[in-house]
Amino acid sequence: MSSPDSSEVFPPGTIKLEERQGLESEFKLSPTPSDDPDDPLNWSPLRKAVNFGLTCSYVLFTFVLVDINSLAYRGYMSELGLTYATFNQASGSNFAGLAIGCLLFIPYVHKFVCMCDLVGKFPPGRGTHWRHEAVVVITIVDLFFVHQHARMNGIFLFMQSLGSTGGPIAAGYIVVSMGWRWMWWMIAIFLGVNLILVLFFFEESKYIPLVKIAEPSTLRVATRSTVDVRRSRKSIRQRLAFVTKTDMPVVQHFYQPLLILFSFPAVAYTAITYGTILAWFSANASSGSYFLLDEPYKFSPSAIGLFHLGGFLGTFIATLTIPALNDWFIVRAAKNNGGIFEPEMRLWMSIPGALLNCAGLLIYGIYGFGFITTADVALTYLTDCYPDILGDALIAIVFIRNGFAMVVRFAFTPWINGMGIQNTFILIGMLALITVTLPILLMIYGKRARASTADKYRKYAARQPVHKKA
Repeated sequence: MSSPDSSEVFPPGTIKLEERQGLESEFKLSPTPSDDPDDPLNWSPLRKAVNFGLTCSYVLFTFVLVDINSLAYRGYMSELGLTYATFNQASGSNFAGLAIGCLLFIPYVHKFVCMCDLVGKFPPGRGTHWRHEAVVVITIVDLFFVHQHARMNGIFLFMQSLGSTGGPIAAGYIVVSMGWRWMWWMIAIFLGVNLILVLFFFEESKYIPLVKIAEPSTLRVATRSTVDVRRSRKSIRQRLAFVTKTDMPVVQHFYQPLLILFSFPAVAYTAITYGTILAWFSANASSGSYFLLDEPYKFSPSAIGLFHLGGFLGTFIATLTIPALNDWFIVRAAKNNGGIFEPEMRLWMSIPGALLNCAGLLIYGIYGFGFITTADVALTYLTDCYPDILGDALIAIVFIRNGFAMVVRFAFTPWINGMGIQNTFILIGMLALITVTLPILLMIYGKRARASTADKYRKYAARQPVHKKA
């Protein structure tokens, strides 16, 4: 049998975070960085921050773009003749296009990894979401270690939530002072600035080593980031290349995401969890904006924007506490488990998160806290379990997420008309509560499922794109 340190004796996701020798122990970085200074795991904190910050800034602005729609609803009614039912149907059609679009177009991203996929070559809209969400989560795996994943996913989710909650607050005041069309122009300006910064500073985070190496002796494996500066370095042009082509055919990526969705419980859990909480959030924001226009509230656009303040505060407080606590907890849990980390160790925090989501659908500000907690656990669990198939897994997750949102938006108007807004959200809260069972099942059966799907995971991992070396 292989030695205990061999990854072959562990199911996917199980790793050794601590090496013990007698009374002494040494924390092990996972994944293990090479000695190449251009290995993204060896990048300086500033270089990582610039790269990750640019992806997160794009997340922020595109979620602002999507979630300020309802602030202009009064203008849509008076100038364009839109009804609330038409507004929800249009939103549902957008989600339908996004769900189908991610299956049709992301496979080409596997063949040609371009900066335009990040900055948006085409006019911004819901169709940009499938690109940037995949980019951000994969960037986290490329740049950061396992014990940092929850914090980085937390930052990503916070920027997403900041766009969804903080964006409407700012947009409300823009509508009042400058008119509803100007809130779209402001987003176009910010995305233009982001485009310029990306063109000059954003690097490919996929590790693509140079073929020529200075000395054979430099091929040793690094320990605690011993980096060999004598190795050949990439030029600025190579680091900022606009297009990186792969040798991998794209055909399998048209169907592989759905096979992965139904093959791996961790992927299905993340898709259902992430999909439902964002669908409920969308319904919450849409209904709030519509009903606050009428008696007895008669809110102005700026007041409707401030309706999102509670959600922003909830996400802000959760981001400062939950992801760091999650990373700290898994290190402690691994120490108590003989240095062995199991991804299921992260799932404990999803239980209070699900309870908070249920309450938050009735008390809006709490939902922000529950959203960060639940989504951070789900995304980080998937990242830890199956890092080598994240690209296809995220396509499946985005497809399911937008499928849920599409169904909710199309059904929402007759739903509210039939049950009333109070009973509708009581029912939604109970549906949200049901999702608490998913992490409990994975805590019991998750490791067994990872072990049984190990061979299938390696097969799909071998079919992921391999970049051409410089």
